[in-house]
Amino acid sequence: MKNFKKVGVLSTLVILLPIVVWAVFYLVRVIDFTRTIRRHVTEQEREIIYRIDHDALAGELRTLFRDQTRQGNIRGPIPRVIPGGDPAIPTCLRILKPSGIAVFSDHIELVFGGLMLHFGIAVFPENVEGRGTKRLGKGIWFYSEDGSCPKED
Repeated sequence: MKNFKKVGVLSTLVILLPIVVWAVFYLVRVIDFTRTIRRHVTEQEREIIYRIDHDALAGELRTLFRDQTRQGNIRGPIPRVIPGGDPAIPTCLRILKPSGIAVFSDHIELVFGGLMLHFGIAVFPENVEGRGTKRLGKGIWFYSEDGSCPKED
């Protein structure tokens, strides 16, 4: 009976050990991937917060906002979303490689990221203060889905 128990324990270990090793290896890779994505997002956030001319960016976005609202493309609370590679986006904005531009009835957003960890610049019409995570200028705001704002390098 003792040998039977030893064989049972050894058999269980032989079966479970590779599963546990694989699970730990997989978990480490997932954590590493998540950290890499977060680092990339943080660097993109720093780029748009600290290394571009926000007044020039706001000027281009306000022009696009006026054009879109004049054409009557905005109805109700649902924004018009222009994909990042669309030729309707001026070249000076496409250079920043946004995911897209969302045109709302009261403001416009230059959107980066994807379904998770999205962030961007929200620009409001002149003389409208606006809202967001970090104020970058008059009516110009950085926003992030998670409410965080990276520090400057």
